[in-house]
Amino acid sequence: MPQITTTITHAVGLHARPAALFVQTAKRYTATISVRVGERQANAKSMVQVLTLAA
Repeated sequence: MPQITTTITHAVGLHARPAALFVQTAKRYTATISVRVGERQANAKSMVQVLTLAA
């Protein structure tokens, strides 16, 4: 299965509005998309999970 890895380099990561756009974009695809911060992982199609990574 193909895998693509990218890094968000902004010091504070994703704020609510950019995170919402990211999640909306992820929902357009049938692929499994995940976001990882260290050892923690979230479903990129879930706004709650993406924002929880920042906590």
